[in-house]
Amino acid sequence: MSVDFDELELRLMREFLESASATEWLVTALAMNYDGKSELIAWMAAHPKLDRATAAALYWYSQPGYHQRFRSEADVPSVNRSGWANVHALQGRVVSGTVAAAGASFDPANDLSTPTGNPKHPGEDWTAEALGAHDHPGWLIPPVMFESVTGDDVDIRGYVESNGWNEGMPPAVLGELEAAWQTEGEDDE
Repeated sequence: MSVDFDELELRLMREFLESASATEWLVTALAMNYDGKSELIAWMAAHPKLDRATAAALYWYSQPGYHQRFRSEADVPSVNRSGWANVHALQGRVVSGTVAAAGASFDPANDLSTPTGNPKHPGEDWTAEALGAHDHPGWLIPPVMFESVTGDDVDIRGYVESNGWNEGMPPAVLGELEAAWQTEGEDDE
């Protein structure tokens, strides 16, 4: 029997996040590889536990500046439509105030989880990718999305390293995926 590893990972991450802390939600957002994660991002964007810091992190890591080039979802290349929808869903939740209060802090203009090595500006500035009105975008990013989110300061890189996370997944999820992969390999022999 063949295992759909993408579906298994999605199921395991949903199960994990149901009881995860706000810090674990933020770690997931800041440490995962975004390739092929549109369904997980959409699920997180719609979930009642989504907090303000995680919403901001998911939003900026989903490259809203790229999506601003398109006036509507129909204008977006099909391969990127789910990203466009996720950006708008996240933005809608933050603008409407229907996200949970921030558990941790996140500054999209100085993301310390992605260090730059520049002492004057130590974290990545995701907002620099945003298009302004002078760029003639299809839509403008709401001002609230540029705001720094205050909350507990979490050393994301330290958390990932000290807790054994990889690609935004905790050890328990990684272990189950590894076991399924090994079982699949044994079945192929």
